[in-house]
Amino acid sequence: FELILALDGARLPDAARAPLAALGGRSVWLERRAGPGAARNAGARAANGHWLAFTEDDVTPAPDWLARAAARIEAEPALEVVEGLTVKPGGRPVHRQSQEHPLYLPTNLFVRSAAFQRVGGYCEDFHDPASGVYFREDADFGFTLEEAGATVGREPGAVVTHPDEHLGALDPLRWAGRYL
Repeated sequence: FELILALDGARLPDAARAPLAALGGRSVWLERRAGPGAARNAGARAANGHWLAFTEDDVTPAPDWLARAAARIEAEPALEVVEGLTVKPGGRPVHRQSQEHPLYLPTNLFVRSAAFQRVGGYCEDFHDPASGVYFREDADFGFTLEEAGATVGREPGAVVTHPDEHLGALDPLRWAGRYL
């Protein structure tokens, strides 16, 4: 696998260069903040593989994360999208979720490069440059994949852990401000 760290309007800090290089990784960056969809698109453009594995900087993939997804992909070659399982500390669910409808969370999403290219990647219009707010580019990407007829599966064994959010009393109100 190749490791690409996509940065939205920031350069990789000097202290992170050596650890990233030690993992065989490299970084790409956007000169100005353009939102997570644009950063994911930049990372995808830099990638050489047949599959793109998306995760985010605040999650911790399980040690067998890639291996579990790869096994699912190998077992079902027709798949174009695989959604892993994103949990909170202790294995608690991140969101309520039905078994029929994927969430397309970019914390744990695998997309065949050809399918990503076919749909044009993430729509970058979900980022407001004036406020810095972005919202639901991930769901839109999933709906776009579905509309394009992508074959979607789940692999609950490909697990990442997302930290708890909104620990302060006013944090939910600040988060709700994104929707105004």
